[in-house]
Amino acid sequence: MLRKSKFFSLMILLVGWLAACNLPRAAAPDPMQDILTIVASQVSALSTGTALAVQSTQTAAPTSTPALNLPTPTQTLIYLASATPTPNLLECPLIINLEDTRNGDFLHIRRCADNLEYDLGPLAKGAYAASPNYAFLVYVTNDGMVYAAKIGEKGLIQIVDLSKERYFTAINRKVIPRFVMTFKDQAPQYQLILSEQKFKQKRVYFLPAAIQE
Repeated sequence: MLRKSKFFSLMILLVGWLAACNLPRAAAPDPMQDILTIVASQVSALSTGTALAVQSTQTAAPTSTPALNLPTPTQTLIYLASATPTPNLLECPLIINLEDTRNGDFLHIRRCADNLEYDLGPLAKGAYAASPNYAFLVYVTNDGMVYAAKIGEKGLIQIVDLSKERYFTAINRKVIPRFVMTFKDQAPQYQLILSEQKFKQKRVYFLPAAIQE
């Protein structure tokens, strides 16, 4: 009994001493409060980092993009192809151009009706004339040879050799003549009127029917 009374006495003394010291009791740990504290700290850190990043972007000095050395553009002229107009047959039934070359004279002939083009020659120096119906031409050389050719054919037909005829004074004296050619009557019976201007001479010649057809 003595031991039990001593034990209870000690207990009473211990409780009284604790009450006299007025020590606060340790609160039991709250898990939910710990989670909220961790989340709040992470959010604060994230907002602080974002603010610092924004501030760094705003205050950073802008960097200039280096200039590119591009070639200076050059102007290109573009020419659009245009259609070749069809010749007016009333204005261009026949085109004849005389070309002087080392090998002799050439007649470049173009018939507008079908755009036929060809060269006639080489020919000795002389003069030419086309018939009124543009079916043939006559060529007279300075030495007195008279030829006729049907348009579209490269063959020449000899009409007369004036040096043998001995009518024109310029040919007889071997002077360079100045011939002018015209035509008389109508197809298919054209005649050549050959005039020499230096000595005022003129003569009429019949032309073969083959070149007038």
